[in-house]
Amino acid sequence: MVAQSTEARFQLLGEFVDLQATISLRRRCLALCTQNVDVTQLFTNQSSLCTNLCWLFQREKNYDIITEAISHGRSSLKIAEPNSSDFLTASSNLASAHHSRFEHFGSEGDLTISIELLRGALRIAEGQSDQSQLALVRNNLASCLRGNIRQNINPIGVVLECIALATLSIEATPRKSHDFPSRQHNLACLLGEKFCQRGDLRDLDEAIKLVEHLLEDSNLRLSSELHASFSQTLGIFLVLHALAAYRKALEILPQTMLLGKQYRNGGILDAHNADVGLDGAACSIECGKPSLALEILEHGRCIAWTRSLQTRTAFDSLKEDHPGHADRLIQLGEMIEMVGTEQSRAEERDGRTTAPSVDLEIAPWEQSLSYGRQWDALLAEIRAMPNYHDFLLPAKYDDLRAIASCGPVIVVNISTYRSDALIVAHATHDRPQIVPLSRRLVNDVRQWYDILSKGTADFENGLVLENHFNEAILGPVLVGLWEGIVRPICDALRLLAPYARRIWWCPTGQLTFLPLHVVTNSPDMLDNAMLLIPSYTSTLSSLLRAAKATGTSTSSTRILAVGCAKADGYTDLPGTDNEITSLVKIFGEGEVTCLTNGDATVERVLGSLSEHPWVHLACHGTQMHERPFRSHFVLRDRPLYMSDIVAHKLPEPSFAFLSSCHTAAGVPSLYDEAMHLAAALHIIGFRAVIAAQWAVDDSTAPRLVREVYSYLNNGRNPAQIPHVEDAAEALYHAVCALRRHGVPLSRLAPFIHIGV
Repeated sequence: MVAQSTEARFQLLGEFVDLQATISLRRRCLALCTQNVDVTQLFTNQSSLCTNLCWLFQREKNYDIITEAISHGRSSLKIAEPNSSDFLTASSNLASAHHSRFEHFGSEGDLTISIELLRGALRIAEGQSDQSQLALVRNNLASCLRGNIRQNINPIGVVLECIALATLSIEATPRKSHDFPSRQHNLACLLGEKFCQRGDLRDLDEAIKLVEHLLEDSNLRLSSELHASFSQTLGIFLVLHALAAYRKALEILPQTMLLGKQYRNGGILDAHNADVGLDGAACSIECGKPSLALEILEHGRCIAWTRSLQTRTAFDSLKEDHPGHADRLIQLGEMIEMVGTEQSRAEERDGRTTAPSVDLEIAPWEQSLSYGRQWDALLAEIRAMPNYHDFLLPAKYDDLRAIASCGPVIVVNISTYRSDALIVAHATHDRPQIVPLSRRLVNDVRQWYDILSKGTADFENGLVLENHFNEAILGPVLVGLWEGIVRPICDALRLLAPYARRIWWCPTGQLTFLPLHVVTNSPDMLDNAMLLIPSYTSTLSSLLRAAKATGTSTSSTRILAVGCAKADGYTDLPGTDNEITSLVKIFGEGEVTCLTNGDATVERVLGSLSEHPWVHLACHGTQMHERPFRSHFVLRDRPLYMSDIVAHKLPEPSFAFLSSCHTAAGVPSLYDEAMHLAAALHIIGFRAVIAAQWAVDDSTAPRLVREVYSYLNNGRNPAQIPHVEDAAEALYHAVCALRRHGVPLSRLAPFIHIGV
């Protein structure tokens, strides 16, 4: 009787001392019952001890405790008469003990035994009149089967059985019962599992409502532990709901952000202000799905370039198997690209500089939407054919992780919900490594961006001195990037890839405008103890594409060197002539085709690109924020627009050095679209591009160019071309060399490397 009283008090008040006293008393009684061979008391104490020790195990997590509980449970089951209520109780208690051991130690055998015991108990309970016992068994069986869902060959069948059992259990459980909250919570979790299996948001909505009712009902008087547990479940469900919404939004983004409207009006602006891809990735990480986070970022960023890449894909197998479909797809792709770029080219031909009228805006947009729908419909038709089920589908992590063969790729996701780095390396084969970053990072990045964007503008316009820019503007931003982002990532890399030589940054949000490359090894590029060679990539898919591409020319370098020192309305650039002279001196006149000053026209440059795998452009560069496709290089006769570049198809582009201002600047309102001239060169096939994030100093550029090309040409066999894969190392070597010779960081920091 005393043991029953202390047990009841423990259940009421939850005092651990009462549980200890109960177990001690039960053990004494059990010893007495064994001596006196009192079978009834022996069963009672064995069965109760099994339950009491399970409670103790929940607190202590000690393997010996749960093993003792199972031992007492088995003894009580042997004593009980088959098919009796005692047998039912013993089966349920022993099943709970095995299930507890499975949950904490992962033994599949324990789970199997637990399910078998409860199925037997259910058959007994269904033949008896005790509805409360029947409800208990059904709930427990549903809980055990839930642990076996993922391993079952028919997971959705198991989920449906669990939901049916849990529903019947709740129907037989009074709302005032102390078991009601945990049983309703169990049903909610099962509905959440059903959502994960089938993706029907109605199941998740119902699960959320069930948990919300538990938390809102003051009559239930939940313990602090249950309230915390239910709140955590609700949080997970809400994140899953948000993630489903993000994934749905990403499915329709290519339709609503088609090229034509995006390039001319910035129609992508409102959607990107919502940071759909970034927040969706944050939700995925919160759910413990970093691989999905990477897929979402891949799908939700650089949408314009992804569509353009698709239109440029060589449909070799499709052309061979289904030539009609291939021709239609290529034609639609060209139409989509034309709508996005034709108006910019038309304005250039007509000499117009003002925005077109409303009528001119509407018609291309309607055309683009129509072409986009036709494109998606045709893709659906192709994917229904044998062996084409995944044709042009967004990349999965199983495909993206192949990029680890190049070296570690670090995707830095910045979201209002959470910020993390996702590292893809050889050591992260199954899933990306998560490096959690500060939750305030989204505000820090916004502040660093504001400081640097205003500072660079003031510096270019002569409003601040170079020393002030380096010490009061650039310096603090670099320190913040190092402490808040790069240092924790480098700490992780020392474990994941201790022998890595190169890394690729894939930043998101406003971080795409900040110089992570400068602080890859240290805040000032002077301490190079780790010596990682930094590069950038807008997406993992674009880097994979560049890594797989190989040039066919092996007999010569064939560099096209374009220099335009004078242009109407622009300041002279005498340093460009020095750059061209350096190229000829390093590679020889036979390797370099020079188009300078009067020869540097749009027609001649475009006509020469197809004959030269390497191109060097030394001229003014202009980034157009409102109309990105009007961004251009300033040549002698007229601007060479981004639209001209993207419309061009080259046989074997390899390397481009853009010694021009703002060629990797991008558009602030389209920070995840990489809308700059460097990306345009990369998209038409150049495997590696060196470009500048802000203004280039005309006196420093020739020195940097000479260092880069000298490094690439050093020790080369004249019969071989330099390796484009060495361009990143050449740039890093050049920057460090000039830094050691006292060149201010402000003149070197703008230069970045994109691609292989």
